[in-house]
This record gives sequence, structure tokens and C-alpha cells, in this order.
Amino acid sequence: MRFHSQRCCFISSLLLAILVGCDEDGAPLDDGTPETCEPAFETITPLGRVAVPYSFTLDPGCDCPAATIVLSAGELPPGLDFDGTMIAGTPEAAGFYDASFVYNAPCDAVSDATLDLQFDVLGPVACEELELVESLPRGLVGSAYTVNLFQDIGGGPRDGEGMTTLALTGDLPDGLVFDASAGTISGTPTAVDSAQLTLDASDECPPLRNGPQTQQRIYTLEVVDTCPAMEFNTARRLPQGAASQFYGPVDLVIEGTPPYAVTLVTGTLPQGIGLNSMLARLSGTPSTPGTSVFTLEIRDSCPVPVVLQREYTLQVNPF
Repeated sequence: MRFHSQRCCFISSLLLAILVGCDEDGAPLDDGTPETCEPAFETITPLGRVAVPYSFTLDPGCDCPAATIVLSAGELPPGLDFDGTMIAGTPEAAGFYDASFVYNAPCDAVSDATLDLQFDVLGPVACEELELVESLPRGLVGSAYTVNLFQDIGGGPRDGEGMTTLALTGDLPDGLVFDASAGTISGTPTAVDSAQLTLDASDECPPLRNGPQTQQRIYTLEVVDTCPAMEFNTARRLPQGAASQFYGPVDLVIEGTPPYAVTLVTGTLPQGIGLNSMLARLSGTPSTPGTSVFTLEIRDSCPVPVVLQREYTLQVNPF
């Protein structure tokens, strides 16, 4: 009787578990019905940028091979296309763009869905700047001469984006040669001359980044047998200024062979006063009254450079 009683209890428990959808251990019974998959798209799209390749995949996270995704409303940024799964291309215009997509899933266990996205396309990254030197230094007969034709005021030469093409027209002084690949004119001039030259430059900056960049400069390249003397243009005590009032410009030297190179040896300039080294020129708007004493060294561009040094005093009065 005890055996039959235990068996009846076991059967009763099993029947109860089946009725509530569980096995005898309490785990859910598998009735063969698949779980429903709710599509979960990523809704944060990466930033795009004009002229930079872009891609973004619409992944619902559900397994339904026959499912389709279609663009139902709005527009993609110009330059981008949608192939049913991936949005890709190269954006052509900056701005915000709204687009809606519909996910149709003809599978019993997968739900349909809609997706709204906003694309933020940033403006293009500027190309490396193209800037030719404004003038060519004098050459001296019998002295080695080299000039880099791209401007360099810190941070490296401004030689544009990609490969930059240089074309020089006009006859160089005897002894000098033009190297388009290196962007230089160099050699040892053999005779006094004054050459008229035209330099054209064009880089590979793409149109979507406002390219290509082009520039033309017209130069006079002088070759002399003696460099002109460089002289001070001001007294040691500079013209006085006033706080909050524009000062200058004050040219520190005359003649010589520009461009110049000016070095602050000792002291400090008044706050707000700047020094243009290539022009050897002081200018700016001083912010506070006071007296500044400083020493400058000025060097010209003669192949055998002239070097001058002087201590200056600049008085800034209250306004």
C-alpha cells in the first residue's frame, strides 16, 4: 500500500505540472512555439563628415532571412546610398538629415518595426594650407644661394594637400636652378642680375574640400655683388605709446636684405605689442602703462648677413 500511495502522489504532481506548463522540476515545458523576436536597431548613428567615407549598418538583431528594410520617409545625406542593409558613401554636404525606415519580417516569430534616424554631417576638414613665399631674398655673386618656395612660419612648410605642382616661368640668374619636386631655387649665382619670375602652384585638395588650391606669385630675384648696408631706423628710446591705443607700426631698420630675422635677446615687450620678425616691425595695442627695456638682434637675408643689436626703451603712458 505504501508503494501505491507514493506512486499516486508522483502521478498527481506530474499531472499538475503538465497542466500549468512545467515539468516535475518546475522548468517551463517546450511546446514547440518559437519566442517572438522584437527588432532592436542601434539608433545612434556615427557623425559623418563631408568628403570622408561613411558607413552604418542597420541590424535588427533578429533572424529572418526574408526580411526587408526600406527607406519610407525623409532623405539620406547627399552622397550616401542604402542597399537594404548598409548606408554607405561619401557625404557631399553638411547638415542634419532625417530618414525613416520600415522593417518588414515575414516570419512568424519576428515582429515588424520602424526606425527613425537623424544624420549629422559635419563640414569638410580643411586641406593642408598652400602658401608661397611673398618675396625672394637677394643673391650675392659667388655665394651659395638656397630658398624654399613654400611659406614656413612654424609648423612646417605650407605645401598644400597631396602632391603640389610648381611651374616657374622666366629666366633664372646664371648659376641658379629650379627644383620643382623639392620646391627650391638654389645654386651659386655668377653675375649681377635682376630676374622677373612667375611661380604657379596647384595641389591635390579635392573639390569637396574646396580644392584644388592654387596660387601665383610674381617675383624679382636680384643678384648683387655687394649687399646694401642695413641701418637702424629708430633711436634707442622708441616713440612713446598710450595704453589701449594702437601703437605703430615702427620699422626698426632700413635697407639691408629683407626678409629680416629678429630675436628678443633680453627683457620683454610691453603687453599687447607684437614683433613682426620678417619686417623688423613693432605694432599693437599696449594694455597697461609702464616702461619696458629690451634688447633685439636683427639679422638680414644677405648671403653674408648683416647683424645689428640694440637695447630699446618703450614708454607706455596712461590713456
